[in-house]
Amino acid sequence: MQIETLATVEEVATGARSRLYRLLADGFLYPDQAFFAALQTGRYRDEVIATCEPLGYDLAPAFDGLVASGRYVDFQAQFLRLFEVGLGVPPCPLYSGIYRGGRKAVMEELVRFYNFFGLSTQHGAGELPDHVATEL
Repeated sequence: MQIETLATVEEVATGARSRLYRLLADGFLYPDQAFFAALQTGRYRDEVIATCEPLGYDLAPAFDGLVASGRYVDFQAQFLRLFEVGLGVPPCPLYSGIYRGGRKAVMEELVRFYNFFGLSTQHGAGELPDHVATEL
């Protein structure tokens, strides 16, 4: 469903909020070349800003400079350094179970939560239930 086909203010806001969560989730997945290109050209930034407009958020100043530069391979290396590898844990892990302790229990709780609302991680991006992109 396109946001343009939604009728009421509430429907438009709900659609925009859902789209924003999808865009944010994309930002926390391992970056492919298409995502890197969208960051380089500013297309990702512009899409986030446009998605926020129906919500009344003026985030344009906050996203000024949200563009990638350099080489794709260096961008991937920085993603891995920040989010995936480190001594014990990475500097900024993307898995909520690491922050809350008892990761197995956190993942079980999340799977029950997803199931309660009829959601599944089967057809997602292949991330675990406690990955921030899955939670978004």
